[in-house]
Formats: sequence, C-alpha cells, structure tokens
Amino acid sequence: MSFRSLPRIVASLQGRVWTNLPALVALAFALSPNAHAQNAADGYAPSIVGRIDVIVALDDGKALVGGEMNDANCRRLCRLLADGRVDSTFSAPAIDKIVYSIAVQPDGKVLIGGSFSTVGTATRQRIARLTANGNLDESFVGPALNNTSSVVVKALSVQPDGKVMMGGIFDTVGGQARKGVARLNANGSLDTNFVDPQLNGGISAFVRQADGKLLLAGSFNSVGGHAGSVARLHASGRLDTAFVAPVFGGGIHQLAVQADGKLMVGGLFSTVGGQARNNLARLNANGSVDASYADPAVNSSVGALIVQPDGRVLIGGLFTMVGGQARQYMTRLDWDGTLDTNFADAQVDNWVGALALQPDGKILLTGDIGHVGGMAHGRLARLTANGHLDTTFADNGGANAEVFALAPQADDKVLIGGSFSTYDGTDRKGIARLNHDGSLDTGFANPNANGEVFSLSRWDDSVLVGGNFTTLRGQARHSVGRLRASNGALDSDFADPLVEGAVYGLDMTRDRKVLIGGDFVTVNGQQRRRAARLNIDGSLDEDFADPRLNDAVLSLAIQPDGKVLLGGAFTSVLTTTTPPHALPHKGVVRLKADGSIDSSFHDPGITGAGSDIYRSVMALALQADGKVLVGGAFDTVGGQPRKYLARLNVDGSLDTSFPDLHLDGMVTSLAVQADGKVLIAGEFTKLDGSTYIAFQNGIARLGPEGRLDTTFANPLANGAVYALAMQSDGKLLAGGSFSAIGNLTRNHVARMSLPDAALQSLEMRGDTVTWRRGGAAPELATALMSPYGAMTRTAGGWRMQLPNLPPQFDTNVFVIGSTVGGAHNASHSLIEGELRIWRGDAIFADGFEP
Repeated sequence: MSFRSLPRIVASLQGRVWTNLPALVALAFALSPNAHAQNAADGYAPSIVGRIDVIVALDDGKALVGGEMNDANCRRLCRLLADGRVDSTFSAPAIDKIVYSIAVQPDGKVLIGGSFSTVGTATRQRIARLTANGNLDESFVGPALNNTSSVVVKALSVQPDGKVMMGGIFDTVGGQARKGVARLNANGSLDTNFVDPQLNGGISAFVRQADGKLLLAGSFNSVGGHAGSVARLHASGRLDTAFVAPVFGGGIHQLAVQADGKLMVGGLFSTVGGQARNNLARLNANGSVDASYADPAVNSSVGALIVQPDGRVLIGGLFTMVGGQARQYMTRLDWDGTLDTNFADAQVDNWVGALALQPDGKILLTGDIGHVGGMAHGRLARLTANGHLDTTFADNGGANAEVFALAPQADDKVLIGGSFSTYDGTDRKGIARLNHDGSLDTGFANPNANGEVFSLSRWDDSVLVGGNFTTLRGQARHSVGRLRASNGALDSDFADPLVEGAVYGLDMTRDRKVLIGGDFVTVNGQQRRRAARLNIDGSLDEDFADPRLNDAVLSLAIQPDGKVLLGGAFTSVLTTTTPPHALPHKGVVRLKADGSIDSSFHDPGITGAGSDIYRSVMALALQADGKVLVGGAFDTVGGQPRKYLARLNVDGSLDTSFPDLHLDGMVTSLAVQADGKVLIAGEFTKLDGSTYIAFQNGIARLGPEGRLDTTFANPLANGAVYALAMQSDGKLLAGGSFSAIGNLTRNHVARMSLPDAALQSLEMRGDTVTWRRGGAAPELATALMSPYGAMTRTAGGWRMQLPNLPPQFDTNVFVIGSTVGGAHNASHSLIEGELRIWRGDAIFADGFEP
C-alpha cells in the first residue's frame, strides 16, 4: 500500500517492518431506505424556483421557507434538511397564493400567514395551521378577515400561553374592528380580550418583549390618536404611553429587541428624532434615540434584521455601502453600530429580503439573489458564522501525500499536517492552512518542516506542532515547535525542547503547559520515557515525573480532572521501587497530574496476535460520562474479543455493553459527537455485527451504544482514512491516503456534510450560563468561560454559575471549548462562543455564535 508514515509510527519504533496489512478495495454499497448520504460536495446549494419571502431556522438544523415559490418540490411552503435538500417527510398541501410569514409552535405545529385563501381543499383566509409533518390542522380555523384583495397577514408570533399574534393589512377580524393587529385564541378564534389599538395603517413587523408587551411598526403614523410609526402595546392591546417613539424620516420595515431591552429598527429613513440615522437605528427601552449607537450610514433600505446572541446585528436589504465601505445587500454591525470588519463581505449580487440564524451560528439569506461569493445560488444561500459562503470544500490539486493532522479554526480555516510537501501545487512542507473553501491560505507561510507532522493544536494566537522533524523554518526544533497563528512564522519565545525521537501527540493543559507523547527517551538531555510535559517556553517541566514506559505513546487525552490517559504500543511501566520492576499496563495507562501512575486505573489488557504492531492503541477519546473509547490494532481487551475498537470504563476495565464490531482493519482516529454518536476512521472496509455485514470504506458512524448508525452511508473513500476532525457546524474533515471520496476527487483531505445538524446554544438564566450542545456538534474535551474559569459538565452541555453579580450590569461573556481530532486524536482545535448579558429587572438571551 502507498501509506507509509502511520505504519512507521509503530513499525519504525525499533526498526521493525510493517507487513501483511489489509488491502483497501472499493466496494459497492446500497443505501438503506433510511440513509441520507453525507456528501463530499458539502456546500449548501438548494435549488428552488421562485421568490422566497420568509425563512425560519428550526432547532434541529432544518429550515422552513415560504413565499411565491412554484417549484415542483417546494410550492409556497416547504421544509429543507440541514444540507439544503427539500425534506420529503414534510408534505405541505397546495396553497393558492403567497406565504409571507411562518411561526412554529412548541408542539411543532406550523402557523402560516400570507395572501392565500385556500390551503389544500379548505378555505383559509390568510392564516392557517399545519401539523408538524405539513398536513392541514383542521382544529385551527382562522377568523374571517375583511375580504379585499389587499388583505394580507405579514407577521405571526406564538405566545407562551398558545395564543397567536398576527399583523398585516386588514381592517376587521371575525367581523370586529381590528386594524392591522389582532390576537387569536389557540383554536383560531378572535381573542376579544385583546382590544383594537386603533392604528391608522397596516403592520410590517412586530416583536414581543420578554414581559409580554408588543412592539410594532408599519405604515401607520397614529395609534389610538397618538402620533408615531413605532408603538408599544400592553398585553391587553392598549397603547403603552411610557414608550414615546421619535419621528422617523421615512418608513420602517423591521424590528428586533436586544437582550437589554433596546430596540433595533430598520427601514428606509434618513433621520430619527431629528438625528441622522440612515436606514438603521437603535432606540432605548423608553423609545428615545440611543445616542451611543452611531449612524451606521447604510446607503439604502434595511429589510431584514437579526440581533445575534453576542449583541452584533445582521442586516439585509437593498444597500451596497455601510459605514463608507462596500457591503452588498448583507453585512454585520458591531454593538456600537460600526461595521464589523471581521465579518466577510459575502458579495451578494442582489437584494436580501429575509435572514435566519441557525443553531450552529450559520446564516440563511434569501431575496432576489443569483450569486453569492461569485458562485451561482438561486434565491437561497447559507453563510458561515463569519460571513463566508457555505460552499463545497473544493480540490484544486490538494496535498501530494498523506494528511494526519486536522485542526479546524474558529474563522472557518483549517490547519493540516502530514507528510506532504505541496498543496495545490505550492510548496508547503508538512503544514498548511486552508481557506473555508479548501484553497490554500497563502497568508500562512510555509513552515518547511523537514519531516512528518502528526499533531497540531491551536491555542490563543499560536499553533503547537508535533512530529518527526528536526527543523522548522530552517531553525532547530526537535519534534515540537510553535508557530504564530496569524502568519505561520516560527515563535522564537518557544525554545527547542530537544526531544530525541518522534512526537505523535500533544495537548495543552489548563495552566498552559504542553503534554507530549511519542517514541523518545530523553527531553532536553533528561530521561523522559515516551511522555513528558513542557513549560510554556518549551523547557522541560521537571515537576512532571518520567512515566518510564517501555514502548511508544501514540495517543493522549487530558481528563477534566487533570489526569492524563496515554495509549500506545507499551506493555508495562517501570516502577520507581528499588529494584524497579515492570508493572503490566498493556495499551493504556493513566497518569496523575504530576506524571505518576494512577493505580486506580487498571491494566485493560489490550493485546493482539503476532508482533507488537498488532497490539497498539492508536486513538483515545473521552466520552461525556468519563468512559474511554480506544481504537488501534488489537484483537482482545481484558481477555475478550474486541477487534480494533473497544470502550473502557472509568477504572480501565472493559465496558462489555459496547459490542465487538469485528472490524477488518485498524482504527486510527475517533470523533465523538455531542449527541453521543461516534465517528471512526482507519483502514477498515467492513463491519461484521451480530445481525449485519456493512461495507464502510475507512469511515463509519456508531450510535452511543456502539451499533452501526445506518443513516451514515459508505463514504466510498478509495484509500485509507487516518484522520477525522469535526467542525463546529458539524461538518466532517477527513485526511488520509485517499484520492477520492464519494466519487469526487479529493487528494488526501476532504470535507463532508453529515445527515444531521450541529445543535448548540448559549444562554443565561439567573446567574448561570449554560452552553448546550447536541446533534452533530463535536463533543468538547474541556470548556472555559472568560474571565471566570473552567465550566462544569451538565446534562447536554456545560455550565458556569457566575459569582457576585451586581444588580445592574451589561457585558459580554466568552466561552472556549477544545475539540480533539486527527490521526491518533492528536490534534486540537478551539470553538468559541460569545453572549451579551444584561441585568436590570431580568436577564434573557439565548443562541450561539461559534
């Protein structure tokens, strides 16, 4: 086989020869009826004919879209899967005219509003309710609206009590005067307890405050005889006279409430309360103009508006300039109204009429768009959280040899390491950084590693590098070095650690020290057998004991309690007694934080037939419950058959509830999802379970219980897959010796969309911040909150109770989580989140931005 380096990780430890490896063959695979194939053409590019007027992002990563679409698969209303395909399990009835508004109830039922008069065969005047699977809900019969062609429902909202607010252009509801806004009971009848606020025009937008009050805007300029084109109503429908809106020099199209109660207003205006505010403004909670929010100088109308959880504001519309800089039809602003220059110019070619924020922080946009980022996109596109088009990770030559290390960054770029010397035909020896679309990032310099790179870890503004090299950027760095994350330059503040042998895994501790594992016996001239800890400057940390292992460490994992799991080819640990003796520890051992052996973790007894090549643990992964997944080249664990993959209990014993899958090749990388599913990669082509035989070329996904997940199809890699890493959005990066995945050319590195979505949110209730994670989001090894410290695991995520909060505050908190990936699970990445929190009378915020 062509792959050399991973076998050398074990075989060349003592000059051994790697032979009789299972050959990789291309095997045909028929998808089961339930399988939604992940796709190496991983961009978001739905094909829908006709204008889309409204998008609603759902918690499971799907999206509802409505409008005048006249597509065979999406007429007026449809639901899209996380990858943009039409969801065939949502069967919306025929709708005769346009859908302008959508609201989803907690029970999954879907309210729609628009200009229609029939839904299926039933009469439904401008409002209807569907079941969660798209059928007409006949228990909801909306009231009759005044029957003219101009009548339309343009805004819908579901209250916590199940009642429904609706707004638009109408004069009567159920035969009673209700100009522009009304409230319905849960069965669709008019709620007469909500009085007519006596508007003199229609509603274009409304938003409900946490206290139940309703903010609204539209074509009116009078409410109950009080002047104003923005108003606030009490829960009864009566005007809240404590809210005194300023005079707008133009029309208002959109509203959005911030966590602190301030109100964002978008439209087509040039002044607010006599002050220059071009098409976007912020009002205080009492309706006065917020002078701290600068005029953003948007040069045309704002028709779409979203406040992110971190307080930044997404806008879409007809504009082409914001703050004097070119931003075509869509952009993001900072908290003070200035342009967010960290958000890429999406280069949309026409107006944007609607935006939606997904649970993973990605942004859906629609309008009269044909191209985004220079690529054709009919009506609907998706951007990453940083503003880049969610496009296919293309191959323009790729790497010319194996990729072992994968470290996705928070800015959508990806660091890769391996044995390659070029990427896309450009010199990049051992390390390269790729843009979000898979092209080479030429701003990250060639590090010129003179050997293989097995491990990459991104921390703060630096990149830690581990491998089998002696120089980086022409300077001595024996197997470990540190680069500047901004440009790839060598970090001279990190000295040559003089590791005499290969480093296969590294990770950073909470106190910013660096753990390394590999096949070495000295570090900086001192004996350190196969594992050591370095200080932040690269010097040896002498407080971390010599673990005295008899063979190589191939994988390591730091537990939340600071203990260290090591996996590898070793079979024993030499005790510190006099005389010393060999203490059996086959394949996995756990160290205390000071490097001494943790005797509470028993010898798992990982063995294999033949030479020690076939008894090596090559990948370790921690699950949320503390159990340990181990992959490698072995066939027994604790005396029981387990070919290449097993799970250990927290004390090192075999978890017998996790089955033997009878893999036919070794496992070299593991990736754990937040929902407990496990992705595995390696040289296998087949899983032989108790009730099935499944062909999976190099990558497979298991359920939390260890059984094959049949919704994850055969990726059809034509070579070994040695490295996996999950992006924050749930997409899967793969590296190895392949040249194609999914019948698409992908030289040694690829990215795949998964059939399910990454789900995450960041919210505060009382004095506790919770980072919820689920679905295909990557599991976190650790989570920190700045400036408070380590977060604690909780069901479905992580949490932190904030100490000594004052009664009044307005600030941002930041969370950072570390993920694990790459060959031997030796590479590490960071996921970052930010939440704007405020306390006056209450705190409320939710959502997430990676």
